[in-house]
Amino acid sequence: MLNFGSFLSTFRSQQTFRRVRTIPIGCRTSVQTGKMTRAEKIQKYGEAREHIISVLENETNPVTVMALTAAVLKEAFSHFYWVGFLLVERTDLALGPFQGPPACIRLPLDSLGVCGTCYRTAQPVLVPDVAAFQNRVSCDVVSKSEIALPVISENRVAAILDIDCSEKGGVDEVDQFELDQIISFVGSRLELGARH
Repeated sequence: MLNFGSFLSTFRSQQTFRRVRTIPIGCRTSVQTGKMTRAEKIQKYGEAREHIISVLENETNPVTVMALTAAVLKEAFSHFYWVGFLLVERTDLALGPFQGPPACIRLPLDSLGVCGTCYRTAQPVLVPDVAAFQNRVSCDVVSKSEIALPVISENRVAAILDIDCSEKGGVDEVDQFELDQIISFVGSRLELGARH
């Protein structure tokens, strides 16, 4: 459970503002044209992962960690239409920090959609063509491909990182491998935050 009072205290502190300002400019101004090659995608993920880790290595506030991660990923990959986290609550996945247009705010944990399947199996769900995923919960018509990955903290799924892409086939096994490394880091930050 996130403590809003702690979040506000952290948010208001000068230390937090200094950290946010340290995001490298290139991370905020990336523009993509056309499809990236495999090598370009791997390089872009390496840069995004480096930015995320360098800014958040000492951060334990879960909202800050998820918000910055979503922002860096959304800015790094222009074909990512929506990037965000769904937080595991007792019976639902609740909308957490995200980048993109408004989205579904709650999904049942037993949903047969991409995020519900990811939660139940505790495994990534890669959907290169959302039209082919039978039980997908559609929050918009722009998304053409999607990936959802479980964020593991304290040996349980604590959140889902969900990314919708505006291109059919816009997410693939490279995204899955690279995002898995990023969510491992996010999970480690959430564990530290839970201990504080």
